[in-house]
Order: sequence, then C-alpha cells, then structure tokens
Amino acid sequence: MGDSTDAKLDKGVKIVLVIIGVLSIAFTAVIIAGAVTAGPSSSSSGGEDEAGKTEAFACPFCKEGDVLCTRLALEKVYAGAWNDLMEADPISATYYGLNSWNDKLTNMSMHAIEQRMELDKHYLQCAQTFTSAREELPASDRLNFDLFVWMMESRREYDETKWYLTPTNQLFSGPQIELPQALLAMPFSNGLSDYTNYLVRLDQVPTYIDEVIELMREGLSAGVTVPKVPVRSVSSQIAAIFNTSVEDSVFYIPFKQLFGSSTQAMWAPAVIQSGIQTLTNTVFPAYERFYQFWVNEYYPHLRDTVSMSALPSGLAHYQSLVHYHTTTNMTYQEVHDLGLREVSRIRAEMEQVMARAMVDGAPFNGTLADFIAFLRSSPQFYFDTEEALLTHVQSIVKRAETALPSLFGTLPRCPVGVKAIPAELAPSAPGAYYEDPDIDCTRPGMYNKNTFDLSSRPSFAMQSTSLHEAVPGHHLQIALAKEIKGVPPFRRMVHPTAFIEGWALYAESLGAEMGFYTSDFDYFGRLNDEIFRACRLVVDTGMHALGWSRQEAIDFMTANSALGKTDIEAEIDRYIVMPGQALSYKVGELAIQELKKVYSEKLDLHWNVRVFHDAVLGNGAVTLDLLEDVVASTMEAYLNSKTSSEALSIERVLAALPTWSVAPGGITKIFEFGSFAEATAWLTSAVQHSEELDHHPDINIVEATVTMHMSTKSCKCITHKDVYLARRLDRTYSSVQSSSLNVE
Repeated sequence: MGDSTDAKLDKGVKIVLVIIGVLSIAFTAVIIAGAVTAGPSSSSSGGEDEAGKTEAFACPFCKEGDVLCTRLALEKVYAGAWNDLMEADPISATYYGLNSWNDKLTNMSMHAIEQRMELDKHYLQCAQTFTSAREELPASDRLNFDLFVWMMESRREYDETKWYLTPTNQLFSGPQIELPQALLAMPFSNGLSDYTNYLVRLDQVPTYIDEVIELMREGLSAGVTVPKVPVRSVSSQIAAIFNTSVEDSVFYIPFKQLFGSSTQAMWAPAVIQSGIQTLTNTVFPAYERFYQFWVNEYYPHLRDTVSMSALPSGLAHYQSLVHYHTTTNMTYQEVHDLGLREVSRIRAEMEQVMARAMVDGAPFNGTLADFIAFLRSSPQFYFDTEEALLTHVQSIVKRAETALPSLFGTLPRCPVGVKAIPAELAPSAPGAYYEDPDIDCTRPGMYNKNTFDLSSRPSFAMQSTSLHEAVPGHHLQIALAKEIKGVPPFRRMVHPTAFIEGWALYAESLGAEMGFYTSDFDYFGRLNDEIFRACRLVVDTGMHALGWSRQEAIDFMTANSALGKTDIEAEIDRYIVMPGQALSYKVGELAIQELKKVYSEKLDLHWNVRVFHDAVLGNGAVTLDLLEDVVASTMEAYLNSKTSSEALSIERVLAALPTWSVAPGGITKIFEFGSFAEATAWLTSAVQHSEELDHHPDINIVEATVTMHMSTKSCKCITHKDVYLARRLDRTYSSVQSSSLNVE
C-alpha cells in the first residue's frame, strides 16, 4: 500500500512538472510576442526604456542555456521584424507576393524613412540579446541568427550612405520605374477586391511622387545627388508615362483584362470608368508635375562628377558598399587588383580561342583587337528582328532546362518566362535582367532581354547571358530559395549580392557540361561575358575610389571585351549610379569556384557535382563566409556517408573472395593453388564478383575489365575495381600493386 501510494505521488509530481514546463514556454511566447510586435515606437505598461524592451526577450522561467526558449524567442524576433518591415514597405511586399498591404504604397517621407531605420535598430538589438546563446543552438538556427544579424546590420550600413536622397535613376529606381513594376506585380485574380486595391493605390500616386520630390530636394540641399550624364534619359522615361492616351498607358493594362469577361461584367464597367478617371485626373498630372520638377529644378543642378568619392564622406561610404555587396572585408584596392589579374587571365584564354577559330574556312589572322572588331561588325552574329532574337533566347532556355537534372538533385517548381524589356526603358537598360517570382509562384520568374539596337546584341553572347539570367542562374537559385520549407520568411527573401550574382556568373561556367559553347565563337562569348565581369572590378573601383573618369572606364571596357558600344556605355552608367553592386559577380563566383575545387579534390572518386550544387543552393542565399560553412557541413556529411556505406559493401564483397591483405604500398592479393585448374576457377569467380560490383549503388565505376597474364608458372590479375577499392582502403593513394597468383 505504501509503495503504491508513493508511486502514485511520484507519478503525480512528474505530471505537474510537465505541465509547468509547457505553461512556462507558452507564457514566454506571450511575453516575447508582446515585446516584438510592440516595435520601437511602442511603450510598455511599465514605462521601461529601450534597454528594458530588449530584456523582455530573456525568458524568466528558463534556465540559462535553455535552447528551446532561445529558439522560441528568436522565431518571434524574426517574425515580428519581417512583418513590420513589410508593413513599412508595401511595394516590396507586393514584389514578394505578400498581399496584405496591396492597398498602400510605401511612405517615402523622411519621417517614415527615419522610422524604418529605428525599426531596423530595434530588431537588431533584440537579436543581439541572444548572441551569447548562439553557440548552443542547432546549426540551422545558428544560420538563421547569423543571416538575420547580417541583414539588419547591412541595412543599417546601407542607410548610412544616404541612398534615400537619390531615389531616382535611369535603371531600377524612381516613380517612373518602380510604380509601374510594383502595381503590375499585384494579383488580379480575386476580382473586385484586387481592382479596388489597385484603384486605391493609383489614388496614392501623387502623394508618393511628392514625397520622392521632397527627398530629392533635400539631397540637393545636402550636396547628395546622382551624376548628370547617366540619368539623361530619365526625363523621357517620365514623359512616356503621362504623354500618352489612357488606353496606351502602362497603368491601364490591368483594366484590359476585364474586357469580355462575363463573370465580372456586373462591376467591370464601373471599375474601368473609375480607372480612366483616376489616370486622367490624378496619375497623369502627378507624373507631369514630377517631369517639371526633374527638368527645371533637379537635373540642371546635378553634379558633373561620376565618383562617389565626390560626395560628403563618399570614399568611406564607398568602402562600406564594397563590404555590403561582396560580403567580405576586401578593400577597394584589393578588389581593383583582383580585377586586373582576372582580366589578364581571361584575356589570355580568349587569345587561345581566337587562335583556333576558323573564319571563312581559315584560321583567323590578326590581334585580339582585330578579332573583337570582326565579331562586332560581322552580320552573321546579329539578328534582323526582335522576334528572331527572343525566339533564339527562348530556345536556349528550353535546352538548358532539359540539361538541369544531370547537374542538380533539386529543381524548382516555378517556371521562368522570357520577354523584351519595355521600349521606353530599353535605351538605358542593361542587356538583360531577371525579375523574381512571388513567394507562391503565382507570378513566374521573368528573364527580361534588351532588344533595343540589335546591332549591339550579338548571338555569340546569348548562351552565357541566358544561363546567367534564367537557368541554372538567377531563376534556378532564387526560385529554389523561395521554396525552402521550415525557415523564417526572411530567409526566402534575403539577397546577399555576392551570393546571388556570384552564383549566376558561376552558372555560366556550367554551359559546356550542358551542351553549350560547342563553337569557338559561342565559347568566346562566354569568356567575353566573364571578362566584362572582371572589368567591372577594375572600372567600378577605378571611378569611385581611384579617380577614373567615365571615358577612361569606357575605354578600358572597350579594349578588353567584345561588348557593343551601346551596352558598354549603359553598363558604365549603371556602375556610376549603383556603386559597388557590380563587384559582387566576380568575387562571389570565385568563392564558389574555390569551394568546388577544394571538395572535388577532397572527395576524389566520391565527387558528385549534383550534391555540391545542392549544398550551395540548399540554404537559400547566404553570405560568402556562411556559404563556406554550410557547404563544408553538407559535403563532409556526404563523404562520411559514402565512406561508411562503402566500407560495408567492400567488407561484404571481400568476404566472398579469398584472403586480401592491405599493405602501405597498396592492396595485394596473394593466393596459392594446387593446380592450374583451381587458379582458373578462382579467376572466373573474381570476374563474376567484379561484374557484381559494377552494379552496386555505392560505387560509381561504370566499367570493369580484367586483364590476365597467364603462364604455366604464374597468373596475375588486376581490375579497375581493384584500383577503386585500393584507393579507398589505402588513404595514401599509392599506386596499386598487381595481384600475384603463384601456381606450381
């Protein structure tokens, strides 16, 4: 009776302890949720200061080092931060496919920008509260933590450059570019509610433009502006929006979808009419006002210099951008020197390709400059129509898609499309760029190709560019990142530039394995694309830190690449208004190539490029130092699994054969038989087992042959499989000694 009572009491105590544990976790989550969602502008009931807010993340019910509580708290930090950041930037939220704020435009006032910066500071402090607990977290949670801290610190570092005072350029920024792209990225599949959101957003366009104008005025007062030359086309971009009929307006496109729709017929006419009135009376006048400001008040006062170092604290800010875009601690001088070395290396390979290239049935005779001039001027490399160019690009993408399974174990579900860059943007746009799909792929990824000035769009550059922008480049990587499961939302959206662009440039190098670059001209095109990325390291740092002029940058690019004049000028103007971004391609690509070299050598016969690529892409976009860690973890685990399974398979096979001995010099089989017939029988058995190994799933040797040298005195045999087994069993990789069979 006593024992039974004690047992019941003991069980009761255990149950109570479990319940308390669960309650403490739940209560902790409530505390954390309150602290996170409050944000930096909220005040607590106790009137605590900012330090007190971050202390609220510490769980009062958990012992020091309680991993579960730390993980719960950090999950709340990540979720709260992401929600607040998206709420503060509805345009970005729309791009990501997060539609809760589709009735709002981003507030571009200085006050709102300062609030967003405080929000970043708040959540960075919240996360850093757990720095001491980081090492106790599982590897996946450490990666979440490191990327979140990097993201928030990078946002702060980027804000210090005062980018927001130059919110308009000819490429990707400004109301004439961002608003059409963002509004057309909205979903229109939910009928009236989606169109209502669209109309509400159109009604907010004047406020958005006025806020941008005020930022630019503040930039003028502070001496922080974009250079004059690169943005010379902005006025025509703005004019193209309002100087047109409503029916031809880019903002009218969603309304065209309503024509002839029986299911929407009841409300469609009213929506269309409201849209026409809003465009006529609200949107067009706002853009005309923006045009007048640009032409009369802003553009005449822009600086003639192109260097970021010409701005207040410009050189220090440029070094910050070097760090931001490369995710390394390289100085701008180190980047510049790396670029010069890479240009020299790639140029030497281009000369080798030129030496074997056949022109009109004979080897090309001339210098590299002559060869580049030939490529720029020969009609055989250029398209007659925009349609022909786009058809060619689409065929490349389809070919690339069929080759992916041989190089990747995991492929995205989301498709990629191809379209021409809009005519009003094309003259100042780059040769190509990629647009992300939204989070659930209701909007696919899009490879945008420039078809302006066909004489600057050579066919020999199409293969490498398409692999870069579509697959296996940007689309493959970004679509896979958006499909990752079990990670905080920010992990699927974070974009360390060196990883994103480094991967896309690395993807170009895979073309030969995918069946591309079969002609010398196409392979030269691939090298041409690579060298102009190396040139970027030189000209970007040259202009922004080392005193180069725009023309010097153009001349360097012209002398070292086969790009056309239009493309080169557009590229240089891009680097001027986007300092540091162009450095990310080569720096990131070289980091991936180095990892590939390290692990292909380390894994030797176990090397599997599909496993390597999945290791690189499997965690989404990461910084280059974190990439080294995650690839090392995956590849080491793969190697351990292969060697352990291989040891088991070898043990099984060898158990069926006569005695083997492993010596420092290799693997040796020595057997003695009483007759030649017995020796022949053993050889037959060895051949059978060798063929059995050929079909073993753990061994990637597709051919096994047996060479026999037999006489009345001796018999020796060695197979390719023997070589394989010997290398695995003997880690010195010594040459294999022939097996010896002594017959009397």
